Amino acid sequence: MAEFLTRLGPKVINKKSLEALAMAGALDDLAERNELIFNMERMLAFAAGIKKNIDSSQSSLFSEDVIETAKIEFEETASADKKQRLAWERELLGMYVSEHPLSDLQPIIEPYQQKKIVEIIAEMENQFVRVAGIITSVQEILTKKNNQKMAFIKVEDQTRSIEVLIFPKIFAYTPTIFTPDQVLVIDGFVSNKDGELKILAEEVFPVGESKIPEFKPRAKKKNGWGNGNGKQPLGDFANSNQQNVDKAKIIIPVTTETITITIPRNSDKSILAEIKEVISTHPGNNPILLRVPKNGSGWKEIRVKNRLDLSPVVRRKLKEIVGKENIGP
Repeated sequence: MAEFLTRLGPKVINKKSLEALAMAGALDDLAERNELIFNMERMLAFAAGIKKNIDSSQSSLFSEDVIETAKIEFEETASADKKQRLAWERELLGMYVSEHPLSDLQPIIEPYQQKKIVEIIAEMENQFVRVAGIITSVQEILTKKNNQKMAFIKVEDQTRSIEVLIFPKIFAYTPTIFTPDQVLVIDGFVSNKDGELKILAEEVFPVGESKIPEFKPRAKKKNGWGNGNGKQPLGDFANSNQQNVDKAKIIIPVTTETITITIPRNSDKSILAEIKEVISTHPGNNPILLRVPKNGSGWKEIRVKNRLDLSPVVRRKLKEIVGKENIGP
């Protein structure tokens, strides 16, 4: 790692690029990912120090004596677990690289995969299917007509991902299971409205929390939605139709948790720039309240116009900037 930082130097190395390389696994042969994240400031200070030494001695950037004598000391920390590593890969690369989060669970969910997601095609529109996979994203919304919560979730198995519509009655029955990394078995009808494949969920079962019933085929939906056949323990959609789906898509974003960021007293002004970078690179639905210390005592509260995607990765970044005690609901 010392040689890597020395050869590239501070003109190439910066916190954002180095953090991205570490989290994506590009530096796995040099050090463990969480160890790199934990020692980020040490690495940046090391790179800056090497530059000063080279400039002062007028040495070549690739001088052997500089590389051999330079040392960097890492502070020990716990390694990132598999869940965190895979979350970083997906955030930065848009895919899982080292392995799939379902690899360990595959023997458990395979009996429930009546269809793999890659097998869901346009010609199957209105057919009743069962898929199993992991939630990778959740967008909660409110229907305009009744102001009820529903959700658009992205579900992925080891072959592909697909969007699943969770209508109000199913969402209200068990809203806590619709979170990223939850593994679900989903029964529903295939929709290809406007050429976008989706599954309209009729029954949802969290894997590992209860016995999952045997898949029972149903007749095709008429008009694309709502014939009401079969048992529906998570909500009866007998009176639904395609018009209901269209109305539900006229949505209002749900007001989500406000993140409060407190600027520590006697902080350098650069801390604001770091916070601004996190906010600009992770836009989302969470409102932001910034607490800035006043001269003397007290705090000035500022409502930030931008909103933030309050993922675990973003929380960690903010905690590194201002400290764990300065991040709150």
